[in-house]
Amino acid sequence: MHLSNVYLRLLFVVLGNVSLFSIGFCQQSIEQTNTINGLELGEKLETLENTLYLITGKESIYQQNQWLAESVTRNLEKGIQEGIYEGSTYRILNGRSSTNLRLHFYHKNLYKIRWTFDRKDFSNLPMFFSDFKEYFSKRYGPPSDFLFGDTYIWESKNRRLQLL
Repeated sequence: MHLSNVYLRLLFVVLGNVSLFSIGFCQQSIEQTNTINGLELGEKLETLENTLYLITGKESIYQQNQWLAESVTRNLEKGIQEGIYEGSTYRILNGRSSTNLRLHFYHKNLYKIRWTFDRKDFSNLPMFFSDFKEYFSKRYGPPSDFLFGDTYIWESKNRRLQLL
């Protein structure tokens, strides 16, 4: 995969004015989906704030890298706030516990969710990946796009789910 210590990343994001594929013949289209694993797109930052570590740009990793610090500052100025989920409830997806769960807010409304799973936690990586592909295909139908041999995308006018 692309990253040395990360095997699987899941992104669920609200898109603005992008019209690509719609999904039919499935239990629920990605367009109709507002929640995954109990997290709801559009949810207010205040409802989750006590379970998040909010990135400020003052953390040591950002202070050691000027470009990263400037990137966080630009995002904050645009109303984009990133938080690291510190609880356990939302971290479990498809029966698997993610290593990292990041929530992104735009003007204090949840618009992007990213689960990251560390490859060292799973002995059979192809089976792990296949299991997640099946999990989302059962819920949203076949992926609308497939890229680079390792990225599946379920996409509609306002929603995008990536498995990579």
